[in-house]
Amino acid sequence: MDLQEQSLYLMGLTDVSPPFRLAVIRGLDGTVFFEDTAGQVRQLEADGEGYDVYRGVCRYPLHALHNDPVVPFTQCAELPSHISLFSAPEGNAVVVECAMMGGYVDSDGLRVYDGPHRLLAIGRGRRLLLVGRQTTAPQSLLIQTPDGTLHTVTGLPDGDGSAVAAIRSTAQGFMLAVALADGPRELWDISDNGTATRRGVYAAFPDTPASHRVALDAQGALYLLGNFYRDGGFVDAVVRLGFAPLEPVDVFVESSASPVKIHSGALVTGP
Repeated sequence: MDLQEQSLYLMGLTDVSPPFRLAVIRGLDGTVFFEDTAGQVRQLEADGEGYDVYRGVCRYPLHALHNDPVVPFTQCAELPSHISLFSAPEGNAVVVECAMMGGYVDSDGLRVYDGPHRLLAIGRGRRLLLVGRQTTAPQSLLIQTPDGTLHTVTGLPDGDGSAVAAIRSTAQGFMLAVALADGPRELWDISDNGTATRRGVYAAFPDTPASHRVALDAQGALYLLGNFYRDGGFVDAVVRLGFAPLEPVDVFVESSASPVKIHSGALVTGP
C-alpha cells in the first residue's frame, strides 16, 4: 500500500481498490506502474509499513514515493510527458501517449503507434485496439493486426463501440464488456479481421446511484466497483459478475472493521 498520512492528494494501492488516476499492471510479471501527482510514471514498490494486524490500525509511510523509481520516457519532448498509460501482455515495456508531440512510445524507446486514431488497448503481438478520431466515423472501433493491417470492428450491438465498458486482450484479439443503456451487460470477442462475436450475457445486476468502475479478468468475469445497497444502506463494494444464470458475488464489502477504505477509486487488472 502506498499512502501518506493526512495527504489526501496521494493515492493508495491495495489488492482490492487502487485509486490512481492512471495505473497499469505489466502482464509479464504483475509489476504495477502508476502516474504520480507530478505526472511522472513510477514503478510501484511495496512500502515497509502497512496494516498492523496486532493493533488493528494502518501505519503510513512518511515518504510514500521515495522507493518507487521513475520510469523515463525521453522520447516525449515535454513534461508531464503523457496523458494515457498502457501495458502490453508481452515484454517489459509500458506505453504512454505523448501529450504535446503526439503518438505512443514505450519505455524501451520504441514508437508503438503514430497514426491518427486514439489507442484503447495493446494486445498480444502488439495488436492495437483503436478508436477513430474525427477523421473517421465518430467512435468507430478499429483493430490493427501485428502486420499493420487496419480493420473496422463490426457486429457490436451498439454499432460503434460507444457502450464498451472494459477491454482486455486475448490470444486471438480482444474481449470487450459492453453495457447498453437499455439492455444487459454482454461480453464480446474481437478477432483480427474486426468481427465481433458475443461470448455471453452477464448476470442481471441492479443499477445504483453511483457510477460503476469496471474491469475484466482473464476468464471474462466482470468486476464492478461502486456504492451498492447492502443491509439497509449504501456501502462501497466490489462485485463480480459471471454469465447468467450465475448470481453476482460480493468480492469485497467495506465496513467499519475493514482495513481497506475505498472512498473513491478504480479497478486495475492485467492487460
